[in-house]
Amino acid sequence: MTGALDAAALAVVAAALVSAGVVLVSTRRPAAALPVLLDLLTAAGLLRLAAEPSWQRIVSAAAVVALRHLVVHGLRAGAAAWSVAGSGQSVTAGPDLQRLGVRARAGRPGQVQRRGR
Repeated sequence: MTGALDAAALAVVAAALVSAGVVLVSTRRPAAALPVLLDLLTAAGLLRLAAEPSWQRIVSAAAVVALRHLVVHGLRAGAAAWSVAGSGQSVTAGPDLQRLGVRARAGRPGQVQRRGR
């Protein structure tokens, strides 16, 4: 069973590289391809950890998860900075609130309104 899980982990790593490559080619945005790659590498790390738990595999899986969180957080912060810089106004609502349709009113920090009103 250990061999089967290691083979599955290797297949997931190959799928991660192919999937991230397809996303990169189709969107031409590394910021879109990187989370795909890191999500599938996380899955491969967990499969390797399930095959034969060892401290080295625990540390490598934890490192991939930590790297994934840092990269995704950095991409969201960078996207928010680009959208604020491009709009010419101060936005106090975070990117998650913007995705839900909530935006900050110009000149009134802390107050939000729904889009379309």
